[in-house]
Amino acid sequence: MGSASVPEYVLNAHSPLNGYTQEFSGVAVSEIVDRLILSVSIPAGEKTEFEAALQAGFGLSIPKTGRVTTSGSSTAYLLGLQKNLYFLVYDAPAREPAIERLKAAIYHTDQSDNWVMLLVDGEKCREVLARICPVDLHPAKFPVGKVVRSLMAHVGVIIYRPSDDSFCLLAPSSSAESFLQALEAAAISALG
Repeated sequence: MGSASVPEYVLNAHSPLNGYTQEFSGVAVSEIVDRLILSVSIPAGEKTEFEAALQAGFGLSIPKTGRVTTSGSSTAYLLGLQKNLYFLVYDAPAREPAIERLKAAIYHTDQSDNWVMLLVDGEKCREVLARICPVDLHPAKFPVGKVVRSLMAHVGVIIYRPSDDSFCLLAPSSSAESFLQALEAAAISALG
């Protein structure tokens, strides 16, 4: 009896929307594909160790709930989702030693495959998002560096404002395509 060869399967990482990017009359919608997402929870009594590892490895401080801290190069940021629960979003290759030190001080799960990240960028980005977002995104109510959880087009999302004319949206990867369709329809409706 001959030996049958077993096929080798290799899993390759891919983005939920295949690196989607589209321009809508001055508002660009693009998938962010070069970041990892780590859900971070701080164990009781470990906040000081976590803060030290976070500062040393990423140049970040712990934000208040509803706020975001960013590194100087904006390649890493920490979303303050609720008390002692954060999303650390970072570029992987340059951060591996820092992540290993950080993991010793926290409870964590890799959420990278569970979320799609979309950047809505342009002067009229708020008009686009207003079509499907119940949150008041006016700068007086939603300043740069703010983060909230909400529903958009019946999908639970995390909304973060990285700059004056942009919003970063994190939606479940299982709903990525339908969420993108709703976002495209909002852009066409708002911008003509």
